[in-house]
Amino acid sequence: MEEVQIPILRGYAGTGRKPYQYQPFIRCVWAKCFFKISTDTELIRRLKTDSTLRLLCGFEKVPGKSTFSRNFGALSKTTIMKETLDKLVLKAHAGQVVYHVSRDSTAIEAQKKEKKSRVDDPRREKSGLQSQKPRLRDKCVKPRKNH
Repeated sequence: MEEVQIPILRGYAGTGRKPYQYQPFIRCVWAKCFFKISTDTELIRRLKTDSTLRLLCGFEKVPGKSTFSRNFGALSKTTIMKETLDKLVLKAHAGQVVYHVSRDSTAIEAQKKEKKSRVDDPRREKSGLQSQKPRLRDKCVKPRKNH
């Protein structure tokens, strides 16, 4: 998949250390969600140990926790993450119909019908067969004729 370019670039004043661009931090946010990394400390530890993730995010050297905190704070004040997600979704689903299925699992109260027991059947009470069940062999076996 081709990379979506982020319009925010940081300039260099000419003195001091060159600032980190926002793009690696945006990639870190996506990596954090994708790999289910819960804290910034875990993310930094993972970036330091996993060279592939570090290169995917765009870091040669992993910055400290305060740098991550400042940049994540700056990104949270902008709409750049929403815009990036919108561009990614539009690019991934261009020319396709996307279906969405929603299911409601809310409990629905239903009326309960009480079952009639065989004992309560008035026809069985009259004949005195309350406790006896008809047996299959009584119905199927024909009486033998004695010769």
